[in-house]
Amino acid sequence: MFAPNGDSPTIKADQLAVVTSPGVLLALEGFVASFETVLGDADWEMTRECVSCDDFIRPGCTFLEPGVDDESSSWWNRGALLASYRQLKAELAAAKFSIGELRFSCNCPTPDSPQGSSTASAVSRIDEI
Repeated sequence: MFAPNGDSPTIKADQLAVVTSPGVLLALEGFVASFETVLGDADWEMTRECVSCDDFIRPGCTFLEPGVDDESSSWWNRGALLASYRQLKAELAAAKFSIGELRFSCNCPTPDSPQGSSTASAVSRIDEI
């Protein structure tokens, strides 16, 4: 993972051990494959059509918690993505790893500074999944 300017996140040795554990790596592999299928070329047109349809995401619900009886009905790849997302979360939780602990530091241009002039240090937090 990289910050918008390409900087690496700050990660502790114990966190690295969790991220490289076999269960987490397998869950991560499944999630990335499903993510790329739903949001990549393979399923993108279907995804664009479905995200605004009440049949796939009920009003007041979200993509991650769509509030439908069968998350795979007529959109199998979405169901697979949600299952892999939940599996990854469970593996990380079981390892007591918090995504929210990763922090990115970068030097980002301030909106009002001319290009190439001073930069402001920015730190952004990745919210827990």
